Amino acid sequence: FRGVTANTLLEENLKCVTSTTGGPFYAGTIPIKTGTGKWFWEFRTSSSIGGMGVAKINGPSGANQSVTSNSTSTGTTDYYYGETNWSIYNDNIVHNGGVVTNLVGVISYPEIYGILIDTDSDPMTITYYRDGASKGSADLDSGYDYIPMAGDGTGSTAVVATIHANFGQNPSFNGEETAGSNTDANGNGLFSQTVPTGALALCTANLPDPAIDPAQ
Repeated sequence: FRGVTANTLLEENLKCVTSTTGGPFYAGTIPIKTGTGKWFWEFRTSSSIGGMGVAKINGPSGANQSVTSNSTSTGTTDYYYGETNWSIYNDNIVHNGGVVTNLVGVISYPEIYGILIDTDSDPMTITYYRDGASKGSADLDSGYDYIPMAGDGTGSTAVVATIHANFGQNPSFNGEETAGSNTDANGNGLFSQTVPTGALALCTANLPDPAIDPAQ
């Protein structure tokens, strides 16, 4: 992760502690592009006010995630309630200006979720997993790239959440859990839960080699 508002990043930037200033955001560093397959990662959150998802980038109108708004009013560009984001908040997937998709089952925090982005489906989808089973999914908007993001969706100045991300290199969530031993479709990464069929860890080992000009 990289910090994009006032926040605290720890443990090689895989542990996010949200700020009491309310509504801080954390962004990933690898964009997810249309037609590149299925991508999977996990996160552990200390409470229902902290979660992970994706935000639009590189859209046809230059739409990008706001990293300054702390508001949680429907229709704003805040991470959890904005029209550019899909994320877990208060045990639901909140997306497209506050539209809610209910998650299945009873949740007990701290909780571990898996996230699957399927860029080959039409439309692209985001699906959340617990214990290796799908608990809810939502369609993403076409014509955009997406980037992982995490944060506190309350906008409150009195609430702090801790989020541990695992893109395959943090299977114990910074020592909070017993390390998992599941790998992706290429045998890369270590995960707490079974990786969905055909999915890859969002890591450099699974990215294509850049083209090299022989004249250089």
